[in-house]
Order: sequence, then C-alpha cells, then structure tokens
Amino acid sequence: MEEQRSSKPLVAGSNPVRDTVAVAQSVQQRIVDPPFGGSSPLGHPASSSKWLGHGTLTPAIPVQIRVGLLHLRLIDGQESVKHTFLQNTLFAAKMYKQNFLLDLLSYTLYYIVIMTIYKKGVRMYTPSKEEKEFLKNYNPGNYQRPSVTSDIVILTVDEYYRLSLLLIKRGNYPYKDCWALPGGFVEINESVDDAARRELKEETHLSMLPIEQIGTFGDVGRDPRMRVISVAYIGFVPKEFLHPEAGDDAAAVQLFEIKQDMSLEGSGLSIPLEDLAFDHAKIIKTALERLQNRVDYTTDIFRFVKNKDAFTVYEARRIYEAIKFKEYDPGNFNRMFQSKYVEPGIVHKTDKKSRNNGGRYASLYSL
Repeated sequence: MEEQRSSKPLVAGSNPVRDTVAVAQSVQQRIVDPPFGGSSPLGHPASSSKWLGHGTLTPAIPVQIRVGLLHLRLIDGQESVKHTFLQNTLFAAKMYKQNFLLDLLSYTLYYIVIMTIYKKGVRMYTPSKEEKEFLKNYNPGNYQRPSVTSDIVILTVDEYYRLSLLLIKRGNYPYKDCWALPGGFVEINESVDDAARRELKEETHLSMLPIEQIGTFGDVGRDPRMRVISVAYIGFVPKEFLHPEAGDDAAAVQLFEIKQDMSLEGSGLSIPLEDLAFDHAKIIKTALERLQNRVDYTTDIFRFVKNKDAFTVYEARRIYEAIKFKEYDPGNFNRMFQSKYVEPGIVHKTDKKSRNNGGRYASLYSL
C-alpha cells in the first residue's frame, strides 16, 4: 500500500481524453512520422505496435501522452506537471539515443499536449474569502491529536530455509530491553513512507530495501506514552542482503527464526511473540498472514531466492514451505511450479544446471 496522493477533480462537462485526442491528432504526423523518415523520435518505427494506444485513446497517440495522462491523476499543481515533463525528458535522453532535434521536437509537443490537458481538464481549487479567513483563524491546538509512527516487518529465509524476522532491542523506555520491530515517530515534514525508510536505516543501518504498507494499527492504549497510531510496513529480503547493525536508540539487532507456534528463536534466545513491545505481536501476525496468502497469487517467493537469475525448483519449494509452515510433495510442487510460473512466462528455464542437496543435477530458472 502506498500513501494516498490527492488528485484534482475534473471539470463538469469536460472530456480531457477527447481533448487530448484532438490535440494529439493535430501533431500526429510530426510526432509519429518524423520529417526525415526512418524511425520515430523515440526509436520505434512509425508503424510499430509500441505506438498504439489502448482503451479510450486512439492509436495515433504516442506512449508519452498516455503516461502523461496517468501523471495528471497523481500530481498536484502546474509545477508538478512541469517537473514530471522534465523527468520524462531526461529519462528519454538516456534511454533513446536518437537525433537530439527530433527528441526535442517530440517532447516539446508532448509538453504542449500535457499542459493542454491540465488547463482544460483539471480545476484548480481556490479557497473563498470566507474559507481563507477560517483557515487564518484556525487553531489546531483546540483539538487533541494522535502521534504517528511507522513500524517495519523485515522477513527473510535463512540458509536452512527457515522463515526469519528482524528485531531490535529497545535501548530506551518504554519497553527498555524488550525486543521490538524497527520503527519510530514520523517527523512533521516527512511522509510516512520516508519515515519508515529513515527509521529502518537509523536503527539497523539497512537502506534501499523494498518495503510496502500492510496496514494501520490504532488501538487505544497500544502505546503507554500517549495516543499513537502506527503505519506498518513489510519487506521481503534475501538473507545475503541483510547485514544489520544496531544504531540510534536500538541497543541490539538480531534475526529470529519464526516457529510454527509463533515463538521466536535466535542465538540461544527464545521469545514468545506476545512478549514483544507495544502491539508488535499483532503487526507481525498480520504480516505473516498477508505473506502466506500472497504467495498463492503473487511471485513473492522469488523475493527470497539467493539469485533471481539462477534458482531451482527445490529452492522455491523450500521457501514456499518455510512461509506456509508446511511440507509439500516435490512432484506436486513441481507441477504447480510449471503451471503457475513457467507456462505463463513468469519464470524461464535456462540451459544451466546445478547440483542439488541430493547430488542430482537440477535445472536452473530465472525471472
């Protein structure tokens, strides 16, 4: 889950898609059919299917315009439109090494189209005089406000194919010396997502890990200090990428194996899940349930493989078993693997083999 971004409402009676089509068709020949012949400014032949639109847009509209439409649903203000345009231009300059003048022409026309959509299809909200006066005199101190924290569940599968969880030992009160999830308070000028990444880095020295929201936890009394609402995140990381070090207010950091009875074991320690700080036991249970459900319809098991370009069915099965806390028949799992991942083209069989634990050679697959 991502932090929601606001989008501008459409003006009643307007049709930004229709307006886009009209503008795009007026510049179609200059964009799709370059004046000097050959390929288009983006490096695709003019007749290439990569230029065809989908859904409500006509085939004449290049992919940049369709991407621009998506951007308009995600951004606020005209400056963001300009910023997005510049980002796309720089990206295209790196990806498509074609004639500079043709690129410049194409993206200039693209910018004109996007600004036309923006002006015709989006209404800028302007507060009334009365509302401005209300906001000027508004005092947020008249109302009690909860604090917000972020907590991060980092899961991995160790070298023995055991599902493991990253925890920190708290160095400060409350719950001093208790084990807990890495996390902390959201600062006033940062997003919740940024706070999660910052806290993870400060307390474990781990950065650039893919994390996503899994839920919000706001039971009254979950934090003895005050009213605190936590936004929880989950991350699936191969063990080889985890080299945590305790930092900030974390006295220690450690991986714990998650047992089927929901107890935690690591380095001679055995901790009941319910002994963790705050309501982190509830957050962890939610994360595990989410992961166990997701592996049935996503490719999450491949987030745990050691090498995404060279893994075996055996490795995938052992990861699947670790997540589900259940053993699977190798033959049945192989048939499921082939029908669920290989036949749809999600993973591909390579021409290489690897010797498995039984001494036999097994085919290697890649994403």
